[in-house]
Amino acid sequence: MNEVAARQMVTIGNLEKELQAQKGMLWVLGEIIKVANNIGSFKALMNAMTDMLMGVTGVNACYLWAYHGDRIKVYYRSTEFNNEFLELDESTISKEIKILRNTYIYTEEEIEYPIIEGASIPQSRLVVPLMNFVDESVIGGLVLEHGQANFFTANNRVFFETLATFIASNTMNSRLYEQVSQESKKDPLTGVYNRRQLNRMIEQLIKNYELLTIGIFDSDNFKAVNDLLGHRKGDEVLQAISHAATEAISRYNGKVIRYGGDEFVLLLPLALEEGMKVFRAFQQSVPELVTIKDINIPVTITMGVSAYPDTKVDKKDLVHLADKALLRGKDLGKNYIMLVGEEDFGESEEVL
Repeated sequence: MNEVAARQMVTIGNLEKELQAQKGMLWVLGEIIKVANNIGSFKALMNAMTDMLMGVTGVNACYLWAYHGDRIKVYYRSTEFNNEFLELDESTISKEIKILRNTYIYTEEEIEYPIIEGASIPQSRLVVPLMNFVDESVIGGLVLEHGQANFFTANNRVFFETLATFIASNTMNSRLYEQVSQESKKDPLTGVYNRRQLNRMIEQLIKNYELLTIGIFDSDNFKAVNDLLGHRKGDEVLQAISHAATEAISRYNGKVIRYGGDEFVLLLPLALEEGMKVFRAFQQSVPELVTIKDINIPVTITMGVSAYPDTKVDKKDLVHLADKALLRGKDLGKNYIMLVGEEDFGESEEVL
């Protein structure tokens, strides 16, 4: 075989190799499109995409990051870490990568350190920004690394840019879906969960913790706030109380639900004795809230409490019995916590 023929054979071989690579890239793009159409969660989308990118493109490491408000979420896979899907601290992504507005292929000499501490320094690195095509802002980025020098070429650069366009579009859609989904679960005034979530959360907390203390309360003298100061001030009072309730129980993985009007339900995955301590502390904090001190109307809370399994009632009756205890507390006056009785909630009670 003469030299010209040998060169032609090498050229044909390279073209066939490149064609196979292009076919593989088109396949992964098609698969990602199919998978992404059935995914609404941003994290699930990142999980699927990093998995497919690692499996098909042959890269050693893959990062996907995106802004969520003022924070950044970073997801990562690497052959060095057994392809495990990891969520990293936002400081992982350096400022120089965050500000890139165009695709950049690092030379071997430019790669002086690994992005994640403890990883090997790659020989090739490609960064493609994820763009919001409405206002041309950067919403995140795709970072790929390989142990072979000059792994990223002009041809596969086009593929990754196309893929980044698709990822950016789906990132915005999934985040919008999550926002809409989350908003549908929340009360728009106070930001706590709405009544439609109550039964589901009771079931979930009992399943996870096998116990639950429930407090249902409303605000004493709240009508006077609306009548004397107007509904806007009443809204501010509800917001302050619901925020205080969230602060009081969130550290215990508790949930706050607006039951209706000025009535709220607290779900606390603690035994009754511990739950009552938390409820008492919250009750005592309400009159000290700045918003309530400023209005010069003595707003307090009265609460009815039931617990599973401590009060030995069927879990489907927990809210109903706590509500009955609340009504008994209101009959006595204001600023009470009433505990459901073991057998007959009308016969056994605790006044605090």
